[in-house]
Amino acid sequence: MLVDAEAALAAATPYLASDVASERGAAALMIGELVSLELPTAATAASDVLFQLLLIETEPFVRDDVATGLGKIWNACDIDRTSLTLAGHPNVNARYAAAKNLALRTTDHPDDAEGRAALTALAYDPDADVRSWAETGLETLSTT
Repeated sequence: MLVDAEAALAAATPYLASDVASERGAAALMIGELVSLELPTAATAASDVLFQLLLIETEPFVRDDVATGLGKIWNACDIDRTSLTLAGHPNVNARYAAAKNLALRTTDHPDDAEGRAALTALAYDPDADVRSWAETGLETLSTT
């Protein structure tokens, strides 16, 4: 039985604010999966909640989980905030999420000129993790 979007987000929200990093990461992954598969009507609200966490997250593995959750929502639902719009964001975590999602999408979207351009720009990012994801995406594109 599906719960409504508001109840699902309300249940996960306390874990997103947890002092325990693994709880924050697990909550972000669950929200991304649930919204992308079962609750697309909650995409905007869920994306906003995860994005706010992404902007302040300091733990690298939680940042990765939040980026993954956001990517699931961005790829499944039509919302305004996407990896393309965040590729030039001033926050490194936002650029990380953009680079990761773009890199993982390259196999399914080899002719995406905007995605390729964003990955090319992100390959020169000051953050090594952002550059790594961008380079991975560009390498994938060069083999497709």
